[in-house]
Amino acid sequence: MKIVVVTASIGEGRRKLLTPQVVNPNVRYVAFADRPMHHPVWTIKRVDRKLADRCRDAKRYKVLLSTIIQDADASIWVDRHCRIMCDPVEVFERFTEDVGVFAHFRNCCYHEARACRKRKKDSEAIINATVERLRSEQWPPAAGLYYGGFLLRRHTEGERAFSRLWWDRISAGTRRDQITLPFCLHKSEVSYRIFPRSEIGSFFRIRGK
Repeated sequence: MKIVVVTASIGEGRRKLLTPQVVNPNVRYVAFADRPMHHPVWTIKRVDRKLADRCRDAKRYKVLLSTIIQDADASIWVDRHCRIMCDPVEVFERFTEDVGVFAHFRNCCYHEARACRKRKKDSEAIINATVERLRSEQWPPAAGLYYGGFLLRRHTEGERAFSRLWWDRISAGTRRDQITLPFCLHKSEVSYRIFPRSEIGSFFRIRGK
């Protein structure tokens, strides 16, 4: 099985990439960046900015990973502010679903939207429009929320269908991808596993923690 670990650093100033805690020589570690960078573990792939919004531009590599990197069977996405703590090969030896996500400390996309508005993570009008669309589709409150900074994926047709739907929702609405992640997983009918928050530390750690 060909496994790739991917991150992106788009318009992030001088902040350094975090070195994985475990580096498996049979796994590729790829970082997309819009400026010159060097790292002993990450292979830097220079890319041009395609979108004015750097945050949304970076999310293209997260959401459409299996379309952008087509010569891999499975992948782990890790946000630039997270350090991967696990051996990817060992992870995929026991993970069989198409997508793996981790439970968030909130359990409702509407609560997440409220927090994003309060912290000005995106335009209030855009967040509100995304919320209203979810409500019009009768997406229930307290239907779960998942951390978007670390994703496990097998590159199957089901996973690619989910990823396309997720990107469509991000393109048409808020860039805060966690708001639409639960809906897209459910709507695409992809197979997925929700890991408990208690297991997060075995897989990744957020910068500074």
